[in-house]
Amino acid sequence: MGYAQLARPFLGCILLGGLGCSNDGSDTAEIAAEPTYSLSLTATIESNEGIATFVTPSASPYDVAVSDIQGKPWYIAFFDAGSEPGVDIPKHYQWGEVGEDLVVEYTSPPAFANGPHDAVFVLYLNEEITEEEKDDDFAPIAIAGDLASFTLAETVVDEGDPNLHLAFLRLKVEDDDAQVHIMNRVPSDWDDDDQLLDAFINTILTVP
Repeated sequence: MGYAQLARPFLGCILLGGLGCSNDGSDTAEIAAEPTYSLSLTATIESNEGIATFVTPSASPYDVAVSDIQGKPWYIAFFDAGSEPGVDIPKHYQWGEVGEDLVVEYTSPPAFANGPHDAVFVLYLNEEITEEEKDDDFAPIAIAGDLASFTLAETVVDEGDPNLHLAFLRLKVEDDDAQVHIMNRVPSDWDDDDQLLDAFINTILTVP
C-alpha cells in the first residue's frame, strides 16, 4: 500500500484518601498518588514568500496564503490512548487563533500518568467557530480544505498499546512530560518515496 493510500482514510487524577481509620481517628493510611505529567503539542507552519504548502492525502501539494491562515481558529486536545474522534471526550483541550509567527502550542496541566496518550490538532480555515462550539465537549467537524494533524501509526504505536486513530498523534509519558512537534512537511522531490514517507510523519495534512 502506498503512502497516499495510507493517509487517505483521514479523518488524571488518582484519589487521595484516608483508609482504615480507627474509631478515634488516630490511624490513617493514605493511598500514594501516582505521578502525573504534562503533554505538549507544538504546530509550526513554514512558509515561503507568503505561501504555506501542505501535503494532501493523495500525496500532492496544496498551497495556502499565509494571510488566510493568520487569525484562524485552532484546536488542540489530549485524549486517553485509543480514543476515537467524535466519540470520546478529551481530557484537556484549548482553543486559540494563529498568530503572525504561525506557531501554535498548548501544554496541558500535569494530569497524565505514565503510558500512551493521544493528541489532535485542527486548524479551521473555512468556517467560523462560535463561543458555544468552543464550550462543547466535541469540537466541530473539520471540512474539506481545513488542516489537521496526521502521522503514520506504524511509526509511533508500540506493541501492545491501543490503536491510533486517524488524525491523532501518539505521545508516551515515561516519568517525564511528553511533547510532540508537527509541521507542514513537504518533499522537495515529490517522486522520492522516502521524502513522501517523511511528509506523512508528524505532519499537518489537508482535510479532503
